Amino acid sequence: MPTLYNPDDHNSRVELAIALLQKLEACQFQLESKEEGTTEKIYYRNINDKIRVVVYTTIVGRQVRSVGKDAIRICALYKTNDGNERGIVKETRVNRVGNIEDITQRVYERMREVWARAGRPLTCRHCGAPVFISVKGNSVCAEFCWKKKEEK
Repeated sequence: MPTLYNPDDHNSRVELAIALLQKLEACQFQLESKEEGTTEKIYYRNINDKIRVVVYTTIVGRQVRSVGKDAIRICALYKTNDGNERGIVKETRVNRVGNIEDITQRVYERMREVWARAGRPLTCRHCGAPVFISVKGNSVCAEFCWKKKEEK
């Protein structure tokens, strides 16, 4: 029988954290070393040496945060030639509502969607770097090669 997630119940938050961690481990995601400014556990899996899928879990310690307004986020990051990371794919966040099994399944589906899109990204016709869609809906080279040409 499915277990309804209750953000006000400590045991429910622990149970969701365990279910998420089991799914991430089953999918071969690794724990990121602490990111500055955050306490949540962040997991990643490399697609290749430049692109990785990242899951911001909302897990702090051994439970998910009690705040119901935040959500689990999944994206793909590209490591630029200068060593910075830039987001190239993001999916709709996973709200922690409903059954624990359903929440975990939605996370899994989003991870697969991000993996598929990031594994075959649109690429810049000038430099071959992945292209992402800006807030304004424009296609933008992740290396900003057009900007580097202007600076020369």
